[in-house]
Amino acid sequence: MSRKNNSYYYKLKIQAVQSYLNGEGSYVKVAQMYGLKSKTQLEKLGREIS
Repeated sequence: MSRKNNSYYYKLKIQAVQSYLNGEGSYVKVAQMYGLKSKTQLEKLGREIS
């Protein structure tokens, strides 16, 4: 994966965590909404952000 794609993917995960924090669903639901394979990365990132 190129550096540009890593940056995009990171921004996508940040948006997904923000959606979770805004109450748009559980980690599982938000991961599905954003087309992510795993909720675990969102959980880790969510703990780092909040």
